[in-house]
Amino acid sequence: MDLLIEQRYVLEAISKGAKTLDKILESTGLDNSMINNIIPELLINNLIQYKNKEYSIDLSNTSLWKNEVNKKENIKLEIRDLLCSSVELMHKEKALNLRKVYLSELEEKLLNIELARVEKLINDIYENKKEVDNVKNMKVVYWGYSNYRDMISLKGA
Repeated sequence: MDLLIEQRYVLEAISKGAKTLDKILESTGLDNSMINNIIPELLINNLIQYKNKEYSIDLSNTSLWKNEVNKKENIKLEIRDLLCSSVELMHKEKALNLRKVYLSELEEKLLNIELARVEKLINDIYENKKEVDNVKNMKVVYWGYSNYRDMISLKGA
C-alpha cells in the first residue's frame, strides 16, 4: 500500500488520538479541500474509521496494513519526498545543509562521535515526549553522511 506523504501526515495526526475534522485541520495545518480528499482514501483503505463525529485509527485492521505501510520501500518513498521538499526550502529557512568534504580518518571518527551524540539526543527527545503537539509543529531532523562515490553509483543504478 503506497501512501502519499500527505496521507501519512494526516494518518500521523489521527494516530495521536481520535479527532474531529476541525481538530485534524488544526493539527495538520492543511487546507480543508486537501483533507477532504485524503480522509475518504484513508476510510476506503480501512486505515481509519469514523465514529461519533471523530476519525481514529481502525485498530481492527492495524496489523493488516501497518506492516505494508512500514515496508522498507514505502519508508524510502516517504524519506525521498521529505528530502525533495527540503531541497525546495534550502534557501528559505534552515531546512537542509549539505557539504561535500574530505575527511581524514581522525575527522571521520570525530564526526561519528558527534553524530552518535545527535542520535542519542533525538532518541531521548522522542522517548521523553509526554505531551502530544500538533503534527504541523513537528520538525524533521537529518543527520549522517555517506561516501560521495557510493551516492553517485546508486544514482546510476
